[in-house]
Amino acid sequence: TLEVYKMGIDDQYIETMSVNILKGRNFKRDHSSDQVSVLINEKMAENLEWFEPIGKTFRYDSTNYKVIGVLENFHYYSFWNDIEPTFLRLAAEDDYRYLTIKVREGQTIPVFETMETKWAELFPEIPFDGNYQIQLYNWYYDEIGGHVVLISFMAILALSLACFGLYGLVSLNVASRIKEFSVRKVLGANIFALTNAINSHFLIYLIGALMLGGPISFYMVKLLFESVYKNHIEITVPPILFSIAMILITVLFTVSAQIRKVIKTNPTLGLRNE
Repeated sequence: TLEVYKMGIDDQYIETMSVNILKGRNFKRDHSSDQVSVLINEKMAENLEWFEPIGKTFRYDSTNYKVIGVLENFHYYSFWNDIEPTFLRLAAEDDYRYLTIKVREGQTIPVFETMETKWAELFPEIPFDGNYQIQLYNWYYDEIGGHVVLISFMAILALSLACFGLYGLVSLNVASRIKEFSVRKVLGANIFALTNAINSHFLIYLIGALMLGGPISFYMVKLLFESVYKNHIEITVPPILFSIAMILITVLFTVSAQIRKVIKTNPTLGLRNE
């Protein structure tokens, strides 16, 4: 027993919606045998372990159907959910409920307005309920947009807090080593030597944190996407590397402010204060 989703269509639906037929053929209205023929998606063929599904038969609601084609998996309801095993059959004309029209680029609005006018002429007592295909998915893109804003806010907040913490640590470190840096400057230490002296305490920790945080971040992001979005682009390494690069750039600007302060400070003032 396999739970499947059933769709009733006409013989032009597949072509209109640009669904790819991987194996077999489309429906033909003039073939009487196609009234009990079906097209199945890849998921259904996979779940039934049919490597050669053309010609296979199955029973659904006391009717035996014969497979004449296999379709590429496509979304028909929600991007949040996995694609379910699905078969499509020819619907009787009395069962038609929706009309889908494919138009040439640039003709969408004129065709829509013409349909609205004709509908008003034919069915003046029934309001026209047409819409554009993209409008059917606006709710999904709106929700995804909200997720992007939330995740971006959390990322910026985390990075800002990390930078403030790092700035505080570097400031305390520099403040407690004023005499050391003043002596180094008096003895002729250049900018590279001072930079190395300031960063040496943090460089090892930073490298360790990135080596540990990079793989953990990759795993956690992948886990988040797989738990929330059943269908999503593959999570790859380059975005994680880009994030690490952004962290390094942010750290550079954060630490450089303290390095600049040490370089510009008169060493005699540091020795006098100490």
